[in-house]
Amino acid sequence: MKIALIIDSIESEHSQMILAGATSVFDEKEVSVTTYQIGSLIDDQDPFNYQNRSVETLITKENTDGIIFLALPHFHFESNEYLVKYLSQFKDIPVVSIGYINEEIPSVAYSSKECITEIVDHLIQVHGHKRIALFTVDTESKEAQEREDAFREAIKKNGIEYDENLTMIGNYDYDVAMESLMEHKKKFGYDFDAIVSIDDDMAFACVDTLHHEKIKIPEEIAVTGFDNSIRSYSDELGLTTGSQKTKEQGALAVKMIHDILLGKKIEKHACIQAKAIFRESCGCKRNLENDDESKPITTSEWYNQRNQFLSVIKLYTLMQFEMPYSTVRSKLKYELITIGVRDACVCLFENPMNTKKSKQFELPDKAYVSVAYNSDNTVQIGETEATIEFDPREKLVPDGLFNNLDKMIVMALYRFSTLIGYIVFKPGDFDLGVYSLIHKIISNSLVASMKISYVQNENRNLHSAVAEATKDSISDELTELFNRRGLFQFGQAAIDACIAMKGSGTVVFGDLDGLKFINDTYGHDAGDRAIIAEAKILRKIFRESDVIARLGGDEFCIVAPGLVGSAAASLASRIKAECDLFNKNAGESFTLSISIGQILFSSTDETLDLHDILTKADYKLYEEKRRKKNIKNKIDL
Repeated sequence: MKIALIIDSIESEHSQMILAGATSVFDEKEVSVTTYQIGSLIDDQDPFNYQNRSVETLITKENTDGIIFLALPHFHFESNEYLVKYLSQFKDIPVVSIGYINEEIPSVAYSSKECITEIVDHLIQVHGHKRIALFTVDTESKEAQEREDAFREAIKKNGIEYDENLTMIGNYDYDVAMESLMEHKKKFGYDFDAIVSIDDDMAFACVDTLHHEKIKIPEEIAVTGFDNSIRSYSDELGLTTGSQKTKEQGALAVKMIHDILLGKKIEKHACIQAKAIFRESCGCKRNLENDDESKPITTSEWYNQRNQFLSVIKLYTLMQFEMPYSTVRSKLKYELITIGVRDACVCLFENPMNTKKSKQFELPDKAYVSVAYNSDNTVQIGETEATIEFDPREKLVPDGLFNNLDKMIVMALYRFSTLIGYIVFKPGDFDLGVYSLIHKIISNSLVASMKISYVQNENRNLHSAVAEATKDSISDELTELFNRRGLFQFGQAAIDACIAMKGSGTVVFGDLDGLKFINDTYGHDAGDRAIIAEAKILRKIFRESDVIARLGGDEFCIVAPGLVGSAAASLASRIKAECDLFNKNAGESFTLSISIGQILFSSTDETLDLHDILTKADYKLYEEKRRKKNIKNKIDL
């Protein structure tokens, strides 16, 4: 039995708990749960978030028996009608929603009313608080409204007249809540003795702000939250909060879809009651019998998380270098294994897709497995040129790669508007939030490498065209580099090809230092040897795909698509090092040196005409020449 779990993000603690519950119910031989990350259904922060939704198209009747849809994260921003319409795309596949949508869709929901009531009663009746502030949101979320209504009813039931000035808006956001609390302080001061927040993030914004203000918690102000996040029970000051019993929701949803698929009669809408957990932030001591998750992070756990972070830094450092696709592909398997991924399959579309925001993606009919391996070592793809071609509309991955897809996660591979495919992997021991970051690094590296390879192929085609053209008309006779005509013909074409892939690069203008002095002192043959030597150095420093030209006399120019960042920044020092090496070993009487000016180009530039870019690079060169002259004058003095 194959079940698809659709979540918003593996970074979310809530999604992680749902996933943990959903994958813990059945033996993998009976039921396999594959997780699809689709991102948010709105794009309020990340304009390219919509790319994540491409993986929902992979869920078909052929590879999925039933669907569990985590609806809760979308309730804050989308109507129930929209969610029903969204789920209608999965025709003939039974769906269970985590979060009530409507009468027709079976669901697992939870109620927070009794939990919030118990927290408010506890603050008043046990700890004697009378002025209790409320941190809430201004969305139309039914979930938020239930918690707010429960708070107000509990205050009234306890015979306290509520002051509306004690209501603050945090919108489920740490920074917004912190600003709201400080704004309240400016107007009214800290005119309350407790805060009830309808989620933990806003509660911790209050905790951290009050600590900064030297306000003692809970002696002066008690703080409570809702969600039972990791920090709520791992901090030394445990947060009194409400547990949604998230794992239980995930497990119950899997059991429900399992029974539906077996034709069993079920209770269509199950409701789990949230549970109040009292800790230090309200003045209580932890009751371990009532709070089995309440434990601080141990030194070994902290050290393990530190090592995970360092592993990500190492991966980022490696992947930030611009490499062709073949190089990235050859490294990918090793890097994935290093971060604990024992089963993985990178599926790339035959051609990258330049997408636009859409409510429905159309998958191409051809994809290929770029990298794949499993924990049994029976599959090894990626170390050679061999690949497997398949139709992603029919299969998530080709047959024979894995025994099943249980506990696998499916995520889109994209960068900005370029969608190249997806990755299917089984996470290891790293935190899922770490895998989310790793996924972004790999996505960016793969897309960038494919663009580099595209540009290199285009430039190879340009160089092939050179061979067919009249060599003398575009080549410099002395150095066999391009001449001025060749530079503007093929250099501009290289820039255009790079920009077509939304890439960037560097144009370098160089001027051999002291060529007139070399000619006058040692003869024109020595000057020619200096020019030829510099041409060889430029060929060594730059790539085969770059357009390298001698414009005549002592001037050189290079168009280098994809050369940016640290590689571009170190050009001058690398060229100087090669010149110093020549001067040490060549046995020439003259000293070889060159001054350069560099200009970065990208698709956002107003002009991408090589003549204009070269003019800017020439100005940079003039500044470098003047700098060297000033240094020489100081030395002579």
